[in-house]
Amino acid sequence: MKYFDIIRQSIDNEIAIDDFLIKKFGLNSKKKAVFKVARFRDKIPAFVCYLYLPLLPVYFIFIIIFMLKGIFKKDSIAGEKVFFSFSSSPKVKKLYKENVSDVFYFQCVDGRKINFIYQMSLYDILIGFMKSIYFSYLLLFRLKGGYYLHLTSVLELTLFCYFLKRLHSQGIREIFLTNHYDRWVTATSLTELFDINIIQHGILDRDFRVPNKLKRIKKIICFNSEQLHIFNTNIFEFKVREFDYSVFNLDIAEDDTCDVLIISNPFYLEKELEFYKNLSNEGMVVFFRPHPLFIDDSIYSLVDERNICLNKRFPNPKLCLCRDSTLGHEYESLGFRVFWWDEKLDIRAIIRTVSK
Repeated sequence: MKYFDIIRQSIDNEIAIDDFLIKKFGLNSKKKAVFKVARFRDKIPAFVCYLYLPLLPVYFIFIIIFMLKGIFKKDSIAGEKVFFSFSSSPKVKKLYKENVSDVFYFQCVDGRKINFIYQMSLYDILIGFMKSIYFSYLLLFRLKGGYYLHLTSVLELTLFCYFLKRLHSQGIREIFLTNHYDRWVTATSLTELFDINIIQHGILDRDFRVPNKLKRIKKIICFNSEQLHIFNTNIFEFKVREFDYSVFNLDIAEDDTCDVLIISNPFYLEKELEFYKNLSNEGMVVFFRPHPLFIDDSIYSLVDERNICLNKRFPNPKLCLCRDSTLGHEYESLGFRVFWWDEKLDIRAIIRTVSK
């Protein structure tokens, strides 16, 4: 497949994620730029996209200059198998250690730092830069106005394709990662250069389907049979034949007890804080586990700091209250009672459950 088609389809998948989140959570996208709405929703006016477009080549140049200072500090990638990480999240490192610690670990991306560029030649970087300008121009006429911020991903995706080609030429044949359907795993799969192994890190919604399904998926380690079915029907081009189910292991502090542990999903934060207030007013001991990437002042303004569970603090609750939570599945697998709430939640039902 041509690089432009790989980049286009990878960005299409990212846009599909944005669209799904907007519809599912009723996010206000009118006259707003659509790009990673979970993080930037309602913060970027759409007209900024149009003002930004002429500066796109300048942005690409800045990114490359920023990265080039480490271009001669190359660490060789060893073996025929590599674990790709696109986040410095402790969770990704934990999944790596628990599942494929014998595979070479490579931090492809760390925030805005594109580490894979250090594995490339200056010639490939220069060619990748020039092609990214051309690809951006082509995509400009294929994207709706509100999606122009996705063009900022063209440079890194173009360079990533060259990086993957270089890895393949070095004898790498198998890739491991925790990405489900974002631009990185989409680009990796569409090159069809590697067998891909996916380790599930978060819950998949049964209603979400990617427009461009993933190819050459060799194996998946997933939460359960339901999630496996979603992968096979909504995400993968062909049904995966080799799979395992995740083995969860939490270091539960037995003496750190509470009646209810609210495991937060940032999309439902307002409702979760309401649960915390109502349950606390009923005299219950309620702990609150915020999402590590979404901890804001609204949490600290309402939740007693002693009841906020951060980092490796995993308390021993009578019941977990959560929605679309990976940690909720982990607690459930260890035998804890988990209340999966929805819009029809009755607080009295939680109180009755805890009292049993």
